[in-house]
Amino acid sequence: MKNKLIALMAVIPLIILFTLLAFLGTASVSVAIPVSGVRILSGAEDGVLTIDLAEYEYDEYLRVEVLPLGAADRGYDLELSSVDGSPQGDIAVEDDGLVVPEGTGMVRVTAVTHDGGYRASVIVNVISTKALGADVYAVGADGTEYAAEESSAEDADYELTLPLGSYVFETYAQPASVTVDAGYSASPYGEYGTEGGFTVHAVSGRAEAKLSGRYMLTVNMSPAADGCGTVRVLVTVTGGGFTAEGSADEEVAVRLAAGTDRAVIYAESGSAVDISAPLPDGIESASADVLSEERGQYAVSVVFSEDVTAAGGSTALTLSSGGEIRRVTFVFAEEHAEIYGRFEDGDADVFVQKTESLLTYAAVSGLYGGDVGYRFELEGGAAEIASQDAGNGTCTLRGLAPGEAVLSLFVTYGGREELADVRTVFVVEGYTHFVFTENASTWGIGGVYAVGGVGYADGAFTACATALGFGRAYGTDIIRSVSDDIVFTVSDPSLAKVAAEDGGVYFTAKGTGRVTVTAEWKYTELFRDGISASLTLDAVADGVNVYDYEGLAAATEDGRPVVLQADIMLGENMLAEDGTLKPGADPSRFVKQIETTADWTYYANRGEEHPTVNYAIEFKSDVYGNGMAIDADYITQVTPAVSSSAAVFDGPLDFAAMPGVAAVKAQDNIVFLVRSDGVTIDNVVLRGCSSGSLYRDGEMMLNYLDTTGTVLEIMSDCRVINSRIMNGRTCVRVFGRYGAGTAVTEDNPVDAAAERIDVSVESCIISNAREFLVKTGTNRKVPGQYVRQGLSYDVEAMEPSLAADGVTYMPRDDSLVADETFRETFVLTELTLKDSALYNSGLFCIGVESAFAGPMLDGGMLAPAGWRDLGGTSYAAVLKLVGDVRMYDWKSVSDVDSSTLIELSGGAAEAGLSFLSLDVGAMLSKVRAYGGDAYADMIDSDGTGDYVHGGIAFYGGGKNYSMLDLTEFKGAALGEYSVNLSVLAEGEENSLDSALYLQGTMLPLAAGTQDFRFFMYGADGEMNRAAQSALLSSGEAFSFIRPAERWTGASS
Repeated sequence: MKNKLIALMAVIPLIILFTLLAFLGTASVSVAIPVSGVRILSGAEDGVLTIDLAEYEYDEYLRVEVLPLGAADRGYDLELSSVDGSPQGDIAVEDDGLVVPEGTGMVRVTAVTHDGGYRASVIVNVISTKALGADVYAVGADGTEYAAEESSAEDADYELTLPLGSYVFETYAQPASVTVDAGYSASPYGEYGTEGGFTVHAVSGRAEAKLSGRYMLTVNMSPAADGCGTVRVLVTVTGGGFTAEGSADEEVAVRLAAGTDRAVIYAESGSAVDISAPLPDGIESASADVLSEERGQYAVSVVFSEDVTAAGGSTALTLSSGGEIRRVTFVFAEEHAEIYGRFEDGDADVFVQKTESLLTYAAVSGLYGGDVGYRFELEGGAAEIASQDAGNGTCTLRGLAPGEAVLSLFVTYGGREELADVRTVFVVEGYTHFVFTENASTWGIGGVYAVGGVGYADGAFTACATALGFGRAYGTDIIRSVSDDIVFTVSDPSLAKVAAEDGGVYFTAKGTGRVTVTAEWKYTELFRDGISASLTLDAVADGVNVYDYEGLAAATEDGRPVVLQADIMLGENMLAEDGTLKPGADPSRFVKQIETTADWTYYANRGEEHPTVNYAIEFKSDVYGNGMAIDADYITQVTPAVSSSAAVFDGPLDFAAMPGVAAVKAQDNIVFLVRSDGVTIDNVVLRGCSSGSLYRDGEMMLNYLDTTGTVLEIMSDCRVINSRIMNGRTCVRVFGRYGAGTAVTEDNPVDAAAERIDVSVESCIISNAREFLVKTGTNRKVPGQYVRQGLSYDVEAMEPSLAADGVTYMPRDDSLVADETFRETFVLTELTLKDSALYNSGLFCIGVESAFAGPMLDGGMLAPAGWRDLGGTSYAAVLKLVGDVRMYDWKSVSDVDSSTLIELSGGAAEAGLSFLSLDVGAMLSKVRAYGGDAYADMIDSDGTGDYVHGGIAFYGGGKNYSMLDLTEFKGAALGEYSVNLSVLAEGEENSLDSALYLQGTMLPLAAGTQDFRFFMYGADGEMNRAAQSALLSSGEAFSFIRPAERWTGASS
């Protein structure tokens, strides 16, 4: 029995952290396999699925695959959103994945997993190569535009109200990317209109509204989908007062072709319309016939004498009504026809037509009457005449290929044919859409694509331009080349430039900031088709575009910003298919060393050199991750079990140990290291190993992470945003500034202002840690001193208080966060977690560590050799939670194993120490049973078992001055639990056979006498186990995370 007591006392410090674990029951070694990614399988080309609605056979499906296939929760939701710079589409995705278009335009379809909030997306681009409808406008002589609106009449599609006057009708297809050949006709709408009162030119759309009433305007379009080729517009023409030819002006002019011997004009008035006598010279006769007595409408027929109808002749007829007159002057002129084309580039004085399109041109003269014939000729291979109508003066051209053609109009008049007009027709490529395929990717949590201005190849860094995934298309086939009629611009030319060259589009970063690249068709304004696309990205002039491990290693070693353009595996695969080390493999080639920044007093006491830890990559400048992953699996999976001699990730250093028996661990090896101020790590996935390396029998084994190390260790001012950090013994560790030392002495005083680091983690997801997801504290401590006092010791000497300016501060006081003197003197680590999620920890989501302070750590109370100057009081760290920080970490009490915190070797059994494998369930029951009402909701019990939440642990038996700042926290309330180690002895017999009694009475001799503090979701709280489970299964668990902005504004 005596030997057992001595052995227990000798290893008491080794079980402190294990006991801490036992209080909360948070050492699950396995969890259900979490989701690691998602992808959408479809017929998409480079992430863009294009559907021609005019030809769609409803045969395109989106298949979502959540990875891995063995994940416990493979649920997902689909989100539909717009694509910047492109027309908004409208689709539905049915349960079986069938894509159902409900309108044209682009839609980004994003699959979001319930577990982990992983995202994958494609663009569904619904186009139509034929008109599905039309927008019809009338433009008045004064430039006023009248838009036809949907009609309630059964026999009309649209309706439009116009005052009397002259108009030009314009028709634009739906979607606007379809250019239609439109033909017009008009007729009275039953008894509500008057024949001749509303006329329209069949091709030009020029219309004259001469009499009030209702008229049906029919627009025939080609190409058009079945049933969509005809649009009917009910036009209501409103009158008022006395008008002639639709004009209320006293003087009205009518132009006639020379030789015209008669004409009909129209008048309208609320009173009778009379022809003033006598008739003027040149008019043989004139009569006014009533067309509609109700509306006061008249047709005035005029017969001219031959002597006035020659070119240059004129005469005037005066109409009177209600005391007003309208003088109508008839002017005779030679026929002078011109070619009308719908799309005229006025600046270049050419007509523009798209390839593969049919477009009708017309001879127009502006003269009334005349016996005229027309003929068209075409020269040039860019187009061909598809048809022409000599009587109506129309000619339809088919665009064949980009280039020019010359269209000539000949007029036959008075028995002779003359060349009337010659125009150039410029044939250009036609498009249904432009696209930047980069818009089809989610680009991680950050959601914005970053491009560096530097490349790395053949051992050298050089300035470079990056090809963008631009495509142009007519129909469903995307063409990767560019043409001269596409104009590329950038929102801020000081930050970037974009150029079309060598058939591609290249982006060059000139500065650092956010810009938008826009591609617009040169003729999009002319055709009003909205053919453009844009891409927002981050330009990083000095950033190195990294595609492989070699480039990453070179860029980080040289201290350059990293812009990831691909997922990267660190090192090389050194394991054979059977899991053994390949001959000649040397993992040490892929790591470097730094001296440990943790307390290495134990090694110094043993006369050893300052120990080192390995690290794989050091980020000395910013990281722009593009949602890509950097994975250390090749290095960390060469474990001691594979090769004890070759493994470079072989577990952490010792804080204190009994060689051959057991050890409490300190700082671990590091995958990713930051020790330079001002580094921002943005939108990257950092993995200590691949998730697949942790699967066994349908579970993720967290104990496989024992030697994976710390994924991200931060030793300087740093910001981590929009990132995932996962799969490590610890995921994120923040313990003060590099090089500051540990113990506070006269030779090594604390300069808090110089040593303090400020680290923020925002909009991040941190998951899968063997111990802590996030671990923080400080490396500095005020040493404790063992002073024996009879059979006891001086507790204050061993557990010194922090004091400044005559004020001695109390530990565990979060209000000190507002004490400026305390912060400026004693706070060395400030860690902010904002709008982030943490899940799947083996111990706690967050551990806030402070020094232990029992006498055994300073050579007292049967301390083993080398156990001196280990205890004391740590300087403070501040953990600040901002916004909504969620810790999804409820787990079964039975899933507890703390073997990483106290590592027992084979000598433990020989020393009679196997009892250190504690009964965690019993310990939890003890805390709940003897802790009072404050601990009643610590465990969530239901018919399936007992569960506990692994939230935040402030641990260390000395005075803990670290603080939790919740002043800006908006998440679910956390319960606070203070636990003293002595509770373990409650209800136990005073017996060396009771491990709990021995721990409760002896642990303070090693750990110290101070309470630990825990912040956890309680069984009765708003984020209890049932609420967490419901949230995770609903798909809303990670939806609160929004991208954190790297910059305010467009540039850094």
